[in-house]
Amino acid sequence: MEIVKTILKTPKNFIQNIWNKLRVRFEMSCIDIHEVTHTGSTLLMQKVLKGDEHAVEYLLKKGVDINKKDQLGNTALNLAVRNGHYKCLKHLLKREDIDLNARNHSGTALSLASEHGHDECVQLLLEQPKINVNEKNDQGKTALMIAVEKGHDKCVQRLLLSHDNIEVNAIDKNNDTALNLAARNGHYECLKHLLKREDIDLNARNHSGTALSLASEHGHDECVQLLLEQPKINVNEKNDQGKTALMVAVEKGHDECVQLLLKHPKIDVNAINAWKNTALILAVRSGHEVCVQLLLNHGNIKVNEENENCDTALMLAARTGHYGCLKHLLNRKDIDLNVRNHTGTALLNASEFGHDKCVHILLKHPNTDVNTRDALRNTALMCASEHGHYKCIRLLLKHREIDVNAINMCQQTALMIAREYGYPKCLGLLEDNTETDVIKKSKEEISLIDLR
Repeated sequence: MEIVKTILKTPKNFIQNIWNKLRVRFEMSCIDIHEVTHTGSTLLMQKVLKGDEHAVEYLLKKGVDINKKDQLGNTALNLAVRNGHYKCLKHLLKREDIDLNARNHSGTALSLASEHGHDECVQLLLEQPKINVNEKNDQGKTALMIAVEKGHDKCVQRLLLSHDNIEVNAIDKNNDTALNLAARNGHYECLKHLLKREDIDLNARNHSGTALSLASEHGHDECVQLLLEQPKINVNEKNDQGKTALMVAVEKGHDECVQLLLKHPKIDVNAINAWKNTALILAVRSGHEVCVQLLLNHGNIKVNEENENCDTALMLAARTGHYGCLKHLLNRKDIDLNVRNHTGTALLNASEFGHDKCVHILLKHPNTDVNTRDALRNTALMCASEHGHYKCIRLLLKHREIDVNAINMCQQTALMIAREYGYPKCLGLLEDNTETDVIKKSKEEISLIDLR
């Protein structure tokens, strides 16, 4: 009876511990503890994967090979940290012959613990004198970079605080730094930890740009705000295509990021990329109306800048049919409506591509030249007639200054062009216009009235 009482008073943990030791000894007595499977997995690896700390402790005391690798290059240490088996890890680290920096394609044990967010395992590894915190995996990423990319802020914090020699500006095979990875993935807390380091390179860049560009491109406005607060930030740094953070933000339509960037006192709102496109041109081309409005509200914006194709923002808005963008541009007093390149003016572009709403709003503006011509002497009416844009023709014919009988380089009128390309509806509309001269002849053909 006294024995029973004693057993009942014994702590459960102690009893469980005794039981596990007996279980392990019995189990191990029946097998070969040095046996390796066809995949290269040892018994130690198998027990580590299961998190069986008692079996791991027993095998380590028996002197099994702790650094043996399976076919995937994993050691028992790699498997322990990847799965977050903290107690198994503690036992493994007691062995003096353990290779702390053994790596598979994903990296070392520290890299794996960081990747899977096992911050306690990370801390335990960092306490080992022989740990290499800057070891890289096959992609050239350190443990810090991996933790940042995955957004494991506790691991990032432990890594930054534990080792003074950690390389915060290390680059991987894509030329990404930890800061770039934090910004691109929108990991705000990780970014905060990194920015506390005085030696952090704020303007380090890969082909896509700096951390600011990457945060702007992916619409992480909180990260953009945090980066813009840094005194050493270069807000106008360009990527390989010559694009600034503002340009990539407007292209993607991230209006909150655009708003933050435009508030920076050093922002160059008129910077150009490799093709001489400004942020305004890119915003219009992409049809991001809110971004266009934000840019136009900036005091230093130049609205008539041309890219390498001599396109202005107004021309592109008309050509692409972005009515909202066009409307905002036309509200500017300094907009040049009749600037032209080889494709003509904004009105010619809108007429050629059949954007009748754009044609309508352009015709309402008092400074629009309705009879302006392209390089082949075609007017907007001719362009609309050539492509059969009935609504555009109707709008153009209503304009009081329209020259319906104008001729191009081929001595053709809009009526002749409509007949040549076979648009009967457009032809009828032009014939019904009282100003149309149906007798006028081209060099190649007689007039319509003679054909009848």
